[in-house]
Amino acid sequence: MVNMENHDTERMNCEVLQVVSDLKLSSTQKMMTLLIRDENGDVVVSQQKWWRHKETDKWKPGKGFQLDGRTSIIVGKAMTEAGSKIVTIKK
Repeated sequence: MVNMENHDTERMNCEVLQVVSDLKLSSTQKMMTLLIRDENGDVVVSQQKWWRHKETDKWKPGKGFQLDGRTSIIVGKAMTEAGSKIVTIKK
């Protein structure tokens, strides 16, 4: 099991298998990509926002979504394409 001691995971109802990415957006917000075993025993990709009121608080899970492996590959390619196109859009 992955060390998530600074995270409030009680409400998640899953087992965190691996932290794939942990992107800090600010001192109180971040995005995490996790491999988890869900309540049905399936291993899925979890993309979720985490938040806290102040820097000393534990991180709490916010809104997010879970995808199976095949769907996450399709969504990942679409996000990569959108990311490369956004730089060509003028303000």
